[in-house]
Amino acid sequence: MHKPQLKSFQIRYKMLGNIFPNERTLALNNKAIREQRCLAEIVATNQLNDLTPKFVNGEQRYYKTDTIYAIVSQRDQKIRWFETRADGDYAL
Repeated sequence: MHKPQLKSFQIRYKMLGNIFPNERTLALNNKAIREQRCLAEIVATNQLNDLTPKFVNGEQRYYKTDTIYAIVSQRDQKIRWFETRADGDYAL
């Protein structure tokens, strides 16, 4: 049987790099997270400034009433509304 040589294998297929995080990739990730949070805060300040902010279960909520609240997505900066009921929270 003929075994393919490593050199010909490298030419045909690009070798994968290291998948483990390093200082550079962690710094880039942290910078991106900070930027997304800042953008979400700007949207909240501009559009939800008349609502009552509360930090609940690791997220910033902006309450319109005792049961209706909004959150600003950090991924796409869209405002999403929810209602708290006896059996859980539901999207409106």
